[in-house]
Amino acid sequence: MLKLGSIAGFFLVGSIAIYGVSRLNSTPANRSTDPRKTEDLPSEADRSQDIDAATQIAGQINFFADTTHPGLNDEQQYRKGIGDMARVQVSRMIKKDQARNFPTIVIGRQGLKKCKDTPNSAGTYNPKCQELLVAFDTYLRYDYPIEVLYVLAHEYAHHLVEISLGSTSVSGLDNELTADCFAGYMAGYWNSQGKLTQNELNQVSDVMQAVAKVTSLDSTTTHVDEGQRKGAFFAGYERAGGKVVQQYQNFCKTLDRILKL
Repeated sequence: MLKLGSIAGFFLVGSIAIYGVSRLNSTPANRSTDPRKTEDLPSEADRSQDIDAATQIAGQINFFADTTHPGLNDEQQYRKGIGDMARVQVSRMIKKDQARNFPTIVIGRQGLKKCKDTPNSAGTYNPKCQELLVAFDTYLRYDYPIEVLYVLAHEYAHHLVEISLGSTSVSGLDNELTADCFAGYMAGYWNSQGKLTQNELNQVSDVMQAVAKVTSLDSTTTHVDEGQRKGAFFAGYERAGGKVVQQYQNFCKTLDRILKL
């Protein structure tokens, strides 16, 4: 699981309950949990748009392998996961004129960002140049690709906030909770599609809880307390399965201003 680096020390996260759920349960790949009515399911044209969205954003993904972390060099998994985020953006974005405004994404070795204003970070989004960066082996160290995907989803949500509402129009705390809601939603989406194993769900649950304990990921004061972050992630996960839990009402209202879920 993700660990804090030497600056902040190490800590391991065990089977800690997220609002009473110690582990998220994997959905078998052959069982559908799509809660939408038949008329809401994507048409052939929608599916074509989905494929096009994944193809379009692929050209904006910059992956740089890190030889010191070979277990993280799963470029294919990152591209598939980001493609899914782009599909959600295209199909669910309320502000339609921004539905294909995709971010530039940089993953892997430090120091290879495209925008000079983007700080090197384990995970950050720069609204000035719409660049999303996840660098390996900064103050956070990743062990599994699914952990990287969680942070990618969190930072991708900051982009959605920026292009939909403008990041200055929402509070920093609301922005962070919205990002955790979206990361949870993507985890639930991947699970509903049979794309996550139970072990991967355990890993993403652990990394979310580890990140929730960090008061500041980007040297800011906007990251909210552990309980709220867990609640937001869990609420997003449940929303992907068609459930609207109380934590969703508490922490994820801004996500509903961005995406029609």
